[in-house]
Amino acid sequence: MLYRNRALDRAFRFIEESNFDIFCLQEVPGEFLERLRKLPYFIAFRVDKERLVRKSTSPHFVVILSRHPIIAQGEIPFPDYWSIIPLRARIFTFLMRPLYFARARNRGGLYVDVLPVGGIPLRIFNLHLMLAQPAWRLEEFERAMLQHDPTQPTIVCGDFNILEAPHITPLNWIFGGHATDVLFYTRERTVIERHFTEH
Repeated sequence: MLYRNRALDRAFRFIEESNFDIFCLQEVPGEFLERLRKLPYFIAFRVDKERLVRKSTSPHFVVILSRHPIIAQGEIPFPDYWSIIPLRARIFTFLMRPLYFARARNRGGLYVDVLPVGGIPLRIFNLHLMLAQPAWRLEEFERAMLQHDPTQPTIVCGDFNILEAPHITPLNWIFGGHATDVLFYTRERTVIERHFTEH
């Protein structure tokens, strides 16, 4: 959704008019969540993250909308890395505040089991992995996969924040990664796809 989205009416119309079975959304503002809850669909949500801006918090949500009944749901809390990120990352976050960078807390993912008509339960994951370094994103993905049942059909959706372009991968180093996370910028995609295949 992008938490500073200025086209919320257009986004809502797009969702409302789509012939969907499942919608997975990240960075949903609170006021938009309230609109989604009024739609005639099953819904599950949890805090995606709370952005700490000066002395106030701004929560955003991960949301799953389903045309089919949601028969179970669970949350996946992610670690708070702020205490271990390097000084360069703290300085970068402070300097980039005008571009909406901020410390985040209470981050997490969501999963639900939906029951299609005449089908067997399907598990849907909705993840928003950290914009930091590859090792932490992989840790969060594996934390979510602890809730994966190999005997159950599963779909994993979300924003994985995999950085794979030379002009943006320096963020991997800024947030505590290694120089090789910058130089070998296609490696993270290869690793995460291998883990998907294994699961």
